[in-house]
Amino acid sequence: MSESYTLSAIELATGIPYEKLRYVIDQRLLPGDHHARHVFEAGSQGRGTPRVYGDLSAFGIACAALLLRAGLRKATVLKVMDRVCKYTGETREISSIPIVQAFAERDTAFLEVGDGVNVRFHGSEDYLRKKLDTGWQQVETGAVLSDYEPMVVVSVNAAKLRRCFKD
Repeated sequence: MSESYTLSAIELATGIPYEKLRYVIDQRLLPGDHHARHVFEAGSQGRGTPRVYGDLSAFGIACAALLLRAGLRKATVLKVMDRVCKYTGETREISSIPIVQAFAERDTAFLEVGDGVNVRFHGSEDYLRKKLDTGWQQVETGAVLSDYEPMVVVSVNAAKLRRCFKD
């Protein structure tokens, strides 16, 4: 069963300031009407009641907030989150979305942004014994970069972040 989190609960679980989490929501840094929209939907009890997010949504909000906190620009974070929330390959199974794969239980998982223009998720096997490795991709186009080696890398320890919501 999935847990539910308000922004205050996400702040408590992760230590990320409420204002930074709220900024992610206000600036719509997670995918909206396209791609994996159903992954990041929020529930609400009505006007004046805080929105509630599932654990995967809370994870996505926290990832975006950490990238901002690391110094990436809003436009870059928007493109990175859009890229890692897209289906990969021909399938439309939710398990083919990189951020969903990273949220699976694994010993290691990292979201990395190279030189502010390329992105990858990589990590150890999950409970299905599937290793996570999207390879480096251009944020803009999704083109795979086989020989790419970044000069600067901003990294989010996604496995540690996931444990904030699943342990």
